Amino acid sequence: MPVIVLNNIEVIKAALIRQKGVFAGRPSFASNKLVSLGLGVAFNDPESIGRDWLYRWTKMTRGLHNYAVGKRTDIAKHIHEEVSFMTSELEKQCRESCTGYIDPEPIVRLSVGNAVCAMCFGKRYQADNEILQEL
Repeated sequence: MPVIVLNNIEVIKAALIRQKGVFAGRPSFASNKLVSLGLGVAFNDPESIGRDWLYRWTKMTRGLHNYAVGKRTDIAKHIHEEVSFMTSELEKQCRESCTGYIDPEPIVRLSVGNAVCAMCFGKRYQADNEILQEL
């Protein structure tokens, strides 16, 4: 795979602005395919996966922008909500467990995923939601 190094601001501007068509696209990395099944935003472009990429990129940039300018509620609110859910779910499973032992990992994973979804999409999912389970 060839690599091009742009080493000063004039060359970078010439490549990325004046000749953007020539320098468009991103290389395909095996690690990207492994981690994001080749569907991620960071290492793909519209030519590689089409409209899905544009939709993901738009959602991501809009969400980050909204947090940067303070249009959404505080991140702490989402985290507090998920911690409340997580502790109540852990308590419930402890009461229902015959051995007194539970594995907290699935609940913690779901809570972290749900906090991220709440921040990015403005809503949280139920623990049994298939989309959340897949994430």
